[in-house]
Amino acid sequence: MGLFDWFVGDLECPACGVLSPADGRTNAQTKLRDKPYQMELAAGDELLVTRASALDAGYVPNDPFPPGDDLRILQTWECPSCGAPFNWLQVVVRDGRILSVEAVSPDPDVLAAAHYIDEEALRLLKPPA
Repeated sequence: MGLFDWFVGDLECPACGVLSPADGRTNAQTKLRDKPYQMELAAGDELLVTRASALDAGYVPNDPFPPGDDLRILQTWECPSCGAPFNWLQVVVRDGRILSVEAVSPDPDVLAAAHYIDEEALRLLKPPA
């Protein structure tokens, strides 16, 4: 089993309304860093994202990229309070540093603004076959 990191932030659960603690209990796992080692990645932390690193980590590029300087990544998370799975969060990266980690609604505008989308988040958009 490979190692991973977690994106962390104060995330409000859309199901129960509880604000989650900014720690790994939200299970927002990522392997975007070169050497993930169970670090909690929050606003202010360094995160260098390349197309190759995103693809290797299981993210799908949203081609063509939306305009703008900030890099936006969509990721799933779970509420540690009520257990609601498959919530979405958005990580915004500017100049190699995480600007924010925030809960977002899975809507077309959020999706259109994303540069990379976690494969699990993308599966939620596809109807079952």
